[in-house]
Amino acid sequence: MVKQEGKPNDLIERIKKTAFFDPVIPDLEALTNPATFIGRCPEIVDEVVEQDVKPALEKYEQQLGRLGDAVGELKV
Repeated sequence: MVKQEGKPNDLIERIKKTAFFDPVIPDLEALTNPATFIGRCPEIVDEVVEQDVKPALEKYEQQLGRLGDAVGELKV
C-alpha cells in the first residue's frame, strides 16, 4: 500500500502492535536508527569534498567568492 498508493509508511507502528515483535520493542528505536546503516558515508563525503571538489572549484574562486562559500554550505 505504501508504494502502490503513496500512503505513509506505518510499518513501525504495525510492528509495535504485533505481539510477535514484543521481545524487540524495547530495542526498536535503536534497531531502526538510520545512522546504524550509513557506515563511513560522512567521512567519505568529507574526503571527496577535500580531495576532489575543493581543488576543482579553485579555478572558479573569483566567481564563487561573489556567491559566498559554496563548499562551506554543503550539507548532505
